[in-house]
Amino acid sequence: MADITGINVNAPVALSSTNTGLPDVSNATGNELTMNMWGIKPSLVKELSNMNKVYSSKHGMFAAVPIVCKGPDCAYKDVCMVSQAERTVGQRCPMEIAAILSRYEQWCAHFDINTVQDVIDSKDLVDATLIKDLVNIEVQILRAENKIALNGDFMSDTLLDIDKKCQPYYGKIVSPEAEFLMSLQDKKIKILNQLNATRKDKAADKRKESASDEAIRIFQQVKELEKQQQIINVSDIEFDENGAVVVEENVENQDGSSEINTLMNDSGGDLDGTSSEEIS
Repeated sequence: MADITGINVNAPVALSSTNTGLPDVSNATGNELTMNMWGIKPSLVKELSNMNKVYSSKHGMFAAVPIVCKGPDCAYKDVCMVSQAERTVGQRCPMEIAAILSRYEQWCAHFDINTVQDVIDSKDLVDATLIKDLVNIEVQILRAENKIALNGDFMSDTLLDIDKKCQPYYGKIVSPEAEFLMSLQDKKIKILNQLNATRKDKAADKRKESASDEAIRIFQQVKELEKQQQIINVSDIEFDENGAVVVEENVENQDGSSEINTLMNDSGGDLDGTSSEEIS
C-alpha cells in the first residue's frame, strides 16, 4: 500500500495533458459533428450509417430479440422446429425470426398500418412501436410455453421450508415459467388496450373533423340561400344524429311572400330522397 503520509491534499495538482474536452464544433456539420460529439473514429461513420438504416427499417428494432443458436447446448433444442442441417451455432434463431415477421405483419394488418415500404410512416410510429413491444412479448410467451412443454407440467417441486434438523420440505407450487407466462399475458393485454385507446382517440379526432366539415357545409348552404335573396332563421335549423339538416324552413322572400323549403344535403335532395321541386 502506498505511503500517503506527508502529502498536502490542498496543494494544486497538475492535470493530465490528455485533452478530454469537446473540440471546437462551431462549424462542424453532419458526420463531423457526430464524431466529435461521441468521440468516435472516422472509420466508424459507415458502420453508423449501416446500423442507422437497420434500426430505421420496420423490423429494425427486432434486431436484438431472437436468441442465438447454441446447438446441442440450447435450452429449446428438444422443441426446435428447425431441421438439424440448418441449425447453425452462433446464428439467430430462425424459429423466432419467423414468429417475429409473421406476427408483426399480422398485427399491422389488423390495426391498418401500412408495411409495404421498408420504413413505417411517421403517422403510424406510435402504433408501430406498441406493436413491436407486443410482438416482443409474444416471443417471450413462446419461450415460456416451450419451457412448460419441456417440463411437462406447470407445477414444480419447490423448497418451502427447512426445520431445525436441516430437513428440507418441498411442495408443489406454480412453476416460475408459468408465473412468467401469466405476467406476460397481463402485459400483452395492457398493450392491446393502449392500441385500442389510440384507435378511439383517432376516431374521436375524425368525428371532430367531420363535425367541423358539416358546419362549413351548412354555412355554405346558408350563404347560397342568401344569394338567392331568401331569408332564413338559422336558429330553427335542426339536425339528425349524423349532423345532417332534417327540418323544413319557412322561408320569407324579399317581396314579403313566404314558402316552405327544405334545406338539402349535398346530393341536391332532401334526406328522404325528395327533391326541393317536389316539396314546393
